Amino acid sequence: AFLLVKFLLRRGLVNFKDIENLQLPIDNHLTRIAIRLGLVRVLGMEKKEVSREEDIAIRIVVRRAYKVLAKEIGLREDILDDYLWVHGRTCCTPDTPHCDKCKNPISSSENCPLRKICEAYKLGEFPNEHVHEETWYY
Repeated sequence: AFLLVKFLLRRGLVNFKDIENLQLPIDNHLTRIAIRLGLVRVLGMEKKEVSREEDIAIRIVVRRAYKVLAKEIGLREDILDDYLWVHGRTCCTPDTPHCDKCKNPISSSENCPLRKICEAYKLGEFPNEHVHEETWYY
């Protein structure tokens, strides 16, 4: 639903009175980045496959973390989503992130601009997001 809202808003098809209630559509890319940055900690990450309820709980926590982050840096959440989604597909990829050679078209940096604050980069360990196959309803 949040992704649809974002598309409608950006195309000028709707005007929301409560834009402050806009939240990010949390996908695997955003979850992976939140975990790697250390914005959220998921206990039992060695267990890759999660239940529907666990998947929803993880996404809610990630969504809340990004809401706080967006507020702290003074950026509307849908704009933050644009950056993070591209970043997750180009730089902070599963298994082998490209921290030292990042080609994110939104950023002018040749390295990951988040690596100075990234817990995974500091540790040299890059956990992936959890797995829940039936996410068609997001």
